[in-house]
Amino acid sequence: MSLQFILGTSTNLHEDELVRISHEWLAEHEAGEVYFLVPNYMKFESELRILRKLGNFEQKEKRVATAKTRLQVLSFTRLAWFLMNTETREVELSEEGRSMLFRKILLENKENLTLFRGEFDKKGFMASLMDFFAELEQGTMTANDLEKIIHDESKGMAQRRKFAELLLLYNAYSNARKAYNLSEESLLSRLAKRVRERDLSNVLVVVHGYTRFSSEELSLLRAFMKQARELKISMLSEKVGENDTLQPLELFYDSKKTIQRILRLAKEEKVKILIEKYAPKAENTRLLAIENAWRNASDNGKFPLPDFDKTTVQIWQSENHFVEIHRVAKEIHRLVSEEGYRYKDIQVLVRNMEDYHTQIAPIFEWNNIPLTMDRRSTMKSHPLVEFFQSLFRLKEFYFQYEDVIRLLRSELFTPLFQLSTELGNSLDLFSEIQELTQEEWQLAMEEFRDTVDITENIVLQYGYNGRDWTSQKDWRFVTYDFEENEVSENRDVQKERRSNELRRFVGGNLSLFFKEMENVQTVREGAECFYRFLTEIGLDRQMTHFRDSFAATDIAKAKEYEQAWSAFVHLLEEYVFIFGEDTFDWATFSDIFSTGLENGRYGKVPAVLDTVQVISSELVQPMQSKVVFALGLTNHTLPMSYENKSILTLEERTMLEEVVADEKFFMNDVNNRNAKEIFVAYMLFTSASEKLYLTAPKQVEGAKETRLSPFVERFSKALGIAIVEKKDTQLLESDALSQISTYRLLIRDLVRLKQFADENEETPSILWNMLEEEVKKSDFSELYHHALLGLEKKNIPHALSHETTELLYGDNIEASVSRFELLHQCEFKHFANYGLQLKGREILDLNPAMKGNFFHEALDEFFKLLQENQLDIEHLNEEQLLHFTEQVIEKTLAIPQFDLLNRDSRMRYLRFQLSEVTKRVLWAVKQQADRSGLKTKETELIFGKIAGQKGIEGLTLALSNDKVVKLRGKIDRLDVLEQDRQQYLSVVDYKSGAKKFDLLDSYYGLAMQMVTYLDVATSNATAELESKPLGAFYLHLQNPTLDYDEKTLENLDENILKEFKVGGLLVNYPEAIPEMDKTLDGKASILYPVQQLKSGEVKGTGSNFFTEDEFATIAEHNRQNFTSAAEKIYSGDIALNPVRQGTNPRACSYCSFKSVCFFDPMLKENQYKKMEPFGDRKEKKAKILEAMKIDLESGEKND
Repeated sequence: MSLQFILGTSTNLHEDELVRISHEWLAEHEAGEVYFLVPNYMKFESELRILRKLGNFEQKEKRVATAKTRLQVLSFTRLAWFLMNTETREVELSEEGRSMLFRKILLENKENLTLFRGEFDKKGFMASLMDFFAELEQGTMTANDLEKIIHDESKGMAQRRKFAELLLLYNAYSNARKAYNLSEESLLSRLAKRVRERDLSNVLVVVHGYTRFSSEELSLLRAFMKQARELKISMLSEKVGENDTLQPLELFYDSKKTIQRILRLAKEEKVKILIEKYAPKAENTRLLAIENAWRNASDNGKFPLPDFDKTTVQIWQSENHFVEIHRVAKEIHRLVSEEGYRYKDIQVLVRNMEDYHTQIAPIFEWNNIPLTMDRRSTMKSHPLVEFFQSLFRLKEFYFQYEDVIRLLRSELFTPLFQLSTELGNSLDLFSEIQELTQEEWQLAMEEFRDTVDITENIVLQYGYNGRDWTSQKDWRFVTYDFEENEVSENRDVQKERRSNELRRFVGGNLSLFFKEMENVQTVREGAECFYRFLTEIGLDRQMTHFRDSFAATDIAKAKEYEQAWSAFVHLLEEYVFIFGEDTFDWATFSDIFSTGLENGRYGKVPAVLDTVQVISSELVQPMQSKVVFALGLTNHTLPMSYENKSILTLEERTMLEEVVADEKFFMNDVNNRNAKEIFVAYMLFTSASEKLYLTAPKQVEGAKETRLSPFVERFSKALGIAIVEKKDTQLLESDALSQISTYRLLIRDLVRLKQFADENEETPSILWNMLEEEVKKSDFSELYHHALLGLEKKNIPHALSHETTELLYGDNIEASVSRFELLHQCEFKHFANYGLQLKGREILDLNPAMKGNFFHEALDEFFKLLQENQLDIEHLNEEQLLHFTEQVIEKTLAIPQFDLLNRDSRMRYLRFQLSEVTKRVLWAVKQQADRSGLKTKETELIFGKIAGQKGIEGLTLALSNDKVVKLRGKIDRLDVLEQDRQQYLSVVDYKSGAKKFDLLDSYYGLAMQMVTYLDVATSNATAELESKPLGAFYLHLQNPTLDYDEKTLENLDENILKEFKVGGLLVNYPEAIPEMDKTLDGKASILYPVQQLKSGEVKGTGSNFFTEDEFATIAEHNRQNFTSAAEKIYSGDIALNPVRQGTNPRACSYCSFKSVCFFDPMLKENQYKKMEPFGDRKEKKAKILEAMKIDLESGEKND
């Protein structure tokens, strides 16, 4: 029985030496065996390599190849199964099973906890506790070790209490393991016991690839020292004495510390310690230079640097991860195609796999590079996990829209396998067959997806939620266009039927399931009910169909469905095993099955032999591959900074280690991990035997101050190697052709080259032209042609032909004013809306249009009630006003299109707010009527034809092409002031938000409504009286809030009424204006934009006060805006010209068509239509009116 260390640094051939020793041992001992132990992560590759090297020895000596059968390459875990394969396996819980056991322990002991009681429900506490107990097991620490702290009075009371509670939980955990017949010892501890009981006198144990061992691994090695003939341990280290003092920042600190521990154990076991041996040096001056350079830079060494080809070490920086990976992929392609490397000769090292795994796979695929990624994906995004999580949320939040659709989008909850539902409704749509062939299933799934799409659109439009899914009342669809005030009952019966069938399936099955689950008593009953539900809805068959559908095209995806279902079944079995006859608790159940699978991981798909390997840089070994690319080497990843996340503080961890035996210790010490970063860099730098590439991005999303790793900078200086910036736009440089990869990537480069060369006025080399010709001759020529179209294409809409224009817009245009305002905002926006008739997703919600419609209906109803009762508003008393107001609100809410306001608590609150606003507005209208000489003559006065209703004559404007424009609309209120055989007309437009009239907007056709309404009203006036346009005003419908002070309270009603002061345009008729507000009395009006001067003269205020001639000019120019817009429509020309005022891109601010037009002001061809400000405030009005006159005289609209 002997122990020997095989020492050496990264430049020593450790593995070769160990294989030679093994070969000689097997040659000398015909019945002998070799256990060649390596870390689990490198077992497969090591086994292939070691057996190949062993075979080479046998070939040289012309031996019969029998030694391979007596040499086993194993990890510690595999060794346990190898040596204990005949024993009855004890029950082992999965990670999720252990979580459930810990959950049960915590629930049972919650009342006994003080310090940890508050932590019980905190996220991560249970995981921290599990990790701590696993650390105790790994460090071979026991309950007795925890007790030592508790009974040590020199320790603080808080610390002793904390350890006491940990001991309580640890003992409960140990007792639970006994109660469930679980193994009370770890696998390695049991293995160490079995080794001590076996005769291994004919066995050579070889250990390779470790720099340190846990306490339980050391216990196993201790057993091998005693039982095996020889134990050879390879360590990356120089010679060290048992009692030498070590410094944590030494390069080989871990290895030396481990050697010292093993030497002490060997002495205790009285094992013969052979003189350490050094593995032979590799004949690789390049590697020696790299090693010495880093030892000099990191450890203040003075090692000589032999000459070597410095091109074999390259250090790159790129703009970001994407460019970094692209450059690496192209270089790999070059190495394989030009230098004869195989893909298996190349490894990619990544420190933080989460930053790279989503980009590496597609970019390597574009370059036709096969890869194997050392990363087991989580099941977090699997449809089965989506199904469970949305199912549990449906019960918790009662059929919220998002959860129902998420459940259906998992495509695991379908009516495909049900012959009928509990509600007895037929499901003809889904064929009503219980078993489906794969072809039938594919067709049924297409139908199902279409139905889910239809249903989701309907749910979004009508706001169906909660009880709408479980109601016996079917959904019925009526369309309301609040913009145009139109109601459509053209129901799509087929969509109605399909969505209601799906609704009944969802509501019926889930309501029944939730009800059954409420009645279960024990965990076992709950599990049985749950599994029965899943099989009844056909989820198991659905999973099988999905697996089969992927089997031919994506074996990895097919395996995911198998593994996810197996993981669920295993989780369900462990759930019953642990909780069994306990009382069923829905919250615990849903939490376990929501998170249990989410944290599960898929098994690895066996790798193809010739692939590039992508692995974590922490798992690397010296000379592991011929070529190594190390990615992401920034100041955030090398060195990595670790934090203590243990349930114990660093002080408490040290405290525990001090009271236990020397061979017991924590493996994951934060201080040690931080100090070890120098060694991690050393392993990374020496990982390649021929070529090393170190790369880093300059920018990392979410990270601040990203720069190159300081370790890489020191390494660069030590070797004298320049850091090269690798941009994504280096196509014009001399080495550009070295970047060529696949045809697909060449097309990308050619397109970018053309764009880059054009922007920078440079000329590509003739070689690029030759490559372009090759692409045009290849099978990718069509793809290249389409790619070039992107460069040549300008984002300019094409003009419509005369025929298309006629087809889209008809012979004449009958339209609202808002349509023309939209065209003046942006011609393409008008085309998308009224030409293509594109619509955003319809959502029936309390939007501004619906809100405005509510107020319009209420105010119209109010004036109708007055007419029916033959009352004037100014003669209403307070009681009558209140009575009529209540009637108005009641009648308005009873209109079907406002049923939405009764849907849920939120809508009922909004209904209350609308009612309160209506009350306040009607009060204000009454107050205004009392003070004004204007009388309301009409409300909701239609002109033209709207929704089948014919009103007064609208404006009819002739166009140059024998076509006409007929304007239609609805005037909210028409007020009249009669005086001396004349009537002065005022139009009032109700607005749910504050609004002002802007003459500049009128000039540019952006505010045509009020001028048009006043124009129409005047044009349709009765012949008996001469009619004159007095004004057009906006009334803000609101329930105003005022600042609370004594002054406000003194005149509360008047201060509230001030908030309802109308704004708009006013025409100067001196004889009429004083009658607009009969309470002026030498001050400004609180009703209208007028004031009384000291002289007694009453005039308008603000810039929107016009003479009769000025208004005539505005009205005539407004008409010209209509005709010029209509002429533009019929011309077929469409400009992408959104209007901008100053820095405000008005037309683009709330546009639904951004994803259609792709307007980009950075493009030369895309520019805003700017609004000329027409000078400062004083001269603005005059200049705009002058511009209007010029436009009218020229007969053309000046844009």
